[in-house]
Amino acid sequence: MSPSHNSALSTAGVILYGLVAGFAAAVAVVLGSFFLIFFAIRIFRYPGSEHAGELAAASGLRSVYLTVIPGLIAGVIVCLKVCTRRLRNARTS
Repeated sequence: MSPSHNSALSTAGVILYGLVAGFAAAVAVVLGSFFLIFFAIRIFRYPGSEHAGELAAASGLRSVYLTVIPGLIAGVIVCLKVCTRRLRNARTS
C-alpha cells in the first residue's frame, strides 16, 4: 500500500471514530435525562403523591425533548475534540 492510501484510510478511520464518539455523547445526554425522569416518576408514584407522579410524567417528556439540542451540541464538541486530537497524534507518529 502506498503511504497516501494508508494515510487516507487512517484519516477516514479517525473521522468515523470521532462521529461515533460524538453520537454516543449525544445519546448519553438524552438517555441520561430520560432515565432520571423515569426514576423520578417511580419515586413520586408512592401512595399519597399520585399528583406529583403525574406532573413528573408530563414534565418528563418535555425535558427529554429539551435535552436533544444540548445533546447535539455535546456530541459535536466531542466529535471535534476527538478528531482534532487523533489527527494531530496520527500526523506526528
